[in-house]
Amino acid sequence: MTRRYFLLTISLILALTWTVGCSSLPNFMKPSSSSSTSKSKTTSEGLYASVPTSMRAPVKEASFKLTQSESNLKVAQEKVKLAEVKKERAIVEKKHADLNEKLAETMVKKAQVSVERKKVEAIDNANLGDKATNIKKIASYKTKELNIESNLVETKADIATLDLEIKRLNKRINLQARKVESSR
Repeated sequence: MTRRYFLLTISLILALTWTVGCSSLPNFMKPSSSSSTSKSKTTSEGLYASVPTSMRAPVKEASFKLTQSESNLKVAQEKVKLAEVKKERAIVEKKHADLNEKLAETMVKKAQVSVERKKVEAIDNANLGDKATNIKKIASYKTKELNIESNLVETKADIATLDLEIKRLNKRINLQARKVESSR
C-alpha cells in the first residue's frame, strides 16, 4: 500500500512538472517585447495565486514596504512643494523688509528737509538774511518735501501690495502644510 502511494505521488509530481514546463514553454519561445513583459507579469500573477498562503509572507512584507516607500515619496514631494512656497514667501518678505527700510530712510530725509525749511522760515520770520533768497530756499525745500512725500506714497503702496502677496502665500503655505499632514 505504501508502494502504491509512492507511485501515485511520483506520478503527480511528474504530471505537475510537465504541466508547469509546458505552460512556461510558450513564454520562453516568444521573442521578448513590452507586451511579453505584461504577459509574463499576468502569468506570474496567475502562478502566484497558486502559491500556498503560508509562503506568501515575504511577498506581503515586500508589498508593505513598497506601499510605505510610495507614501514616503508622496510626503517628500509635498514637503518640497511646501519648501518652494516658503522660499517664495521669504523672497517677498525680504522685498517687504527692504521697502520698509527705504520708507524709514525716506522719512528721515523728509524730516531733515523739513528741519532745514523750518530753519530758513525762522530766519525769514526774524527778518534776517536776504528776503528773496530766503523765499527761494523755502520754495526749494518745499519742492524737495513734496518729491519725498511722493516717494513715500509710492513706497507705502508697494508695501501694501507686498502685504497682500504675503497673505496669499501664507494661505498657500497653510494649504500645502495640510496636504503634507494628510499624506502622512
